[in-house]
Amino acid sequence: MRRAKRLPLEELAPYLLEPSEPSAQLNWQPIFGNDHPVELEVGFGKGLFLLNACQACPDVNFLGIEILRKYQLYAATRLAKRGVKNVRLVKADAREFLGKFVRDESFQAIHVYFPDPWWKKRHV
Repeated sequence: MRRAKRLPLEELAPYLLEPSEPSAQLNWQPIFGNDHPVELEVGFGKGLFLLNACQACPDVNFLGIEILRKYQLYAATRLAKRGVKNVRLVKADAREFLGKFVRDESFQAIHVYFPDPWWKKRHV
């Protein structure tokens, strides 16, 4: 099986969400450029659910949180190659990210399928 080549970071940048201000609550409208509802996936891995969901529901914005940078970049490459616009990806511990940056009740739905169930030393 051939490994897909990752796109340059400049092409992936629109998909990568990196909050700049510590503990600043995020506003989805400027992040996505619209006021569509937002759904969250915790632990998106290689991004298959996000890829399918964002194509099936173009009037919904999707935010994915993943602890590993390699999966964030892998999923961003998949999304960029298809030109989807309604997904943003965060490399973070979901507990910390949601507590610091997300207002209560800001998601239409939350999807949790196969997140890493416990913290490991390699995540430090």
